[in-house]
Amino acid sequence: MRSRKKYVVDGKVYTLQGLRSAYDFIDPKLKTVQSVPEAFFYQAQKISGKPAFSYKTNGRWVDISYQEAANLVRKVASALKRLGVKKGDKVAILSENRPEWALSDLAALTLGATDVPIYATETPEHVAYLIEHSESRIVFASNKDQLAKLLQVKEEMSHVERVIVFDDEGVDLTKGVLSWKALVKDEAPLSDAELAKSLDAIHLEDLATLIYTSGTTGIPKGVMLTHGNLISDAIGCFDVVPNLEDIVFLSFLPLSHVLERTCGYYLALFIGAKIAYAESLDKLPENLKEVRPLAIISVPRVYEKMYMRIQDGLKVASPIKRGIFSFALNVGKAVMEREFSDRNVPLWLHMGYLVADKLVYSKIREGFGGRFVVAVSGGAPLAKEIAEFFSALGLVVLEGYGLTETSPVVCANRIHKRKLGTVGVTIPDVEVKLAPDGELLVRGPIVMKGYYKMEKETKEALEPDGWLHTGDIAEIDAEDFIRIVDRKKDIIVTAGGKNVAPQPIENMLKTFPIVGDVCVVGDKKKFISALIVPNPEEVKKLLGDEFERLSPKEFANHPKLNKAVQEAIDAVNARLARYEQIKRFAVLTNTFSLETGEITPTLKVRRKAVIDQYIRTIDGLYEEAGNNNPPK
Repeated sequence: MRSRKKYVVDGKVYTLQGLRSAYDFIDPKLKTVQSVPEAFFYQAQKISGKPAFSYKTNGRWVDISYQEAANLVRKVASALKRLGVKKGDKVAILSENRPEWALSDLAALTLGATDVPIYATETPEHVAYLIEHSESRIVFASNKDQLAKLLQVKEEMSHVERVIVFDDEGVDLTKGVLSWKALVKDEAPLSDAELAKSLDAIHLEDLATLIYTSGTTGIPKGVMLTHGNLISDAIGCFDVVPNLEDIVFLSFLPLSHVLERTCGYYLALFIGAKIAYAESLDKLPENLKEVRPLAIISVPRVYEKMYMRIQDGLKVASPIKRGIFSFALNVGKAVMEREFSDRNVPLWLHMGYLVADKLVYSKIREGFGGRFVVAVSGGAPLAKEIAEFFSALGLVVLEGYGLTETSPVVCANRIHKRKLGTVGVTIPDVEVKLAPDGELLVRGPIVMKGYYKMEKETKEALEPDGWLHTGDIAEIDAEDFIRIVDRKKDIIVTAGGKNVAPQPIENMLKTFPIVGDVCVVGDKKKFISALIVPNPEEVKKLLGDEFERLSPKEFANHPKLNKAVQEAIDAVNARLARYEQIKRFAVLTNTFSLETGEITPTLKVRRKAVIDQYIRTIDGLYEEAGNNNPPK
């Protein structure tokens, strides 16, 4: 018999075969719009009473309807126009995720302006660089803390004329600083005629946003994305989302990240979904149960933490509960393997699945709110083991791939077309091919216009015929599924001439609870080593009260901790070729952080920054081995 794996949404039961792609049901009008705000205002008119945004305040969730949102966008656009903002001007947004972020973005785009999103976690110096380089005239800031950053570096931002603060509590509304609340309260919205005239002046090829790359190496580059880029990518991603009513997205990945911008925001609005803004990552488990989303967009680190949380729960569970979970996991894997190979599920296995669903899968679904259908993972590779784990438990994690330069999604797995360990097949209207050295090249309407004020870098990235060099080494199988090997610049070439991709090794290590973060090194060396950042919670469990009394040196060399790390490395080494195996490691006493520049705002490791920071530690690993000879 066929698989009867269930997806229960608001009392309706769907099977894998019964979930249709939303791409088959796109409103034809969306394929003809010329700008992001035109699509939004069209949806707002069509589904005016439905909730567009939701946020939590004073312990309760408050909805903003599409009609209310459209009116607010008109008001903010009118205020910006009064302040002199015109087509082509730059408007920066320095804020955490919240409805005002989206409303400010839509208002700026409505006038034909280009917005510049900036992570709320950025340092004042970096904020000043992005605002000055982009020549932003207006800056939206979330609160007094973000305003303080701006004031600290105001002399370095020569183009800024006004700052508009969302939360004005404790803010000195002096010259040049305006209150969002006063703005939307007192401003008359754009008239129908003004709105129509403004939208008519915007075209697909017009610049919509400057998104600065996170800068894993070198100076951040301002990626120029047009309205056509963003619309094409959002519509292409309809193919990844199931066609269900009353879809709710839970937004927690920063909106400054292009993945959340396109897939968790524009895609959601184009579908007519509601976007609920999570309070914080710490509140994510609570918010999932309250909001009951059908979809989330995130990066692998979040799924890794969810995986660890489940593993931690199993450690303290009774032997009976652990046995039931193991049974459910094995049944889920067996069903998953048959689904992926298009084989029938025998009756005995189907019955086992029903039992496992009642005892385990349904409980896990409830932890995600009970309506959860699909999670998209992007921004970095997801460990295959974690994707297998969640899929076996009935949670669909669809891994995709893209770059800021591609708006971002190039390809993704689909609910009905998946292959674990890959990033799926291309979205509609996108071409891919491999260069002779294995680098993935991409062409299509999703590809950026270029890098702002960087003609040389643009020519290096874009071929005259439109092919974009992604910088990623990839493989494409006979069914057109794409597997990303690693970043081209991150590939380690050992002294023996062997190519080693560090990311897959790092992802395997991060499935072990003791490992928090890791950076694999060994370029031009005779063997591979690793810098290990232990998971603090696991270390506390392992060492107990002794943990607080240790000096940094004692911590890094503690026998119990080193033994636990070595066991994780041994388990991973057993699955690697000899030349890929980690021969030496160092335990680091400090976590990788934004402040020290070792990770990006989306939690990706800045490999060069880590290597530069710990060069003495790395050199020590090879000196101990004796003139680069690997230990026996």
